[in-house]
Amino acid sequence: MFLSSGIYLLQLVRLMLLKCQ
Repeated sequence: MFLSSGIYLLQLVRLMLLKCQ
């Protein structure tokens, strides 16, 4: 569970970073 949630969080962070750029 921790692994899947960690990947999910990483995906959200990447999307946010892309939006900022």
